[in-house]
Amino acid sequence: MSASKFGISYIEDTPVNLLREVYLRHIYDIPGFIPTKDEIMIDVGANVGDTSIYWVKLYGAKVLAFEPLSESLEIIRANISLNNLDDLITPYNLALGDGTDISFDLGGYMMNYSINS
Repeated sequence: MSASKFGISYIEDTPVNLLREVYLRHIYDIPGFIPTKDEIMIDVGANVGDTSIYWVKLYGAKVLAFEPLSESLEIIRANISLNNLDDLITPYNLALGDGTDISFDLGGYMMNYSINS
């Protein structure tokens, strides 16, 4: 999958619906929330890295990407490598929160998961 207009590529396992939201609908272009060059952004629930890569490539930000799902983290790492962004995005296989239940999107469905179970 390619977001070639922006000079960005994604591996085949990257869900196309996520790329549409980020690159066609520009859901993260929010006034007051657009990063500046070299600003450090924290991507909580980074999923497959689409937003992290968008922030780096379009705005020059650096990103700490947190994703608790191992399968998604492998896609993040592959997408980071494909775009030569290893020095600008640091992925972590970790959920951030207060220790209570977390929710995440799995194939378009919101799931609830207790890290204490």
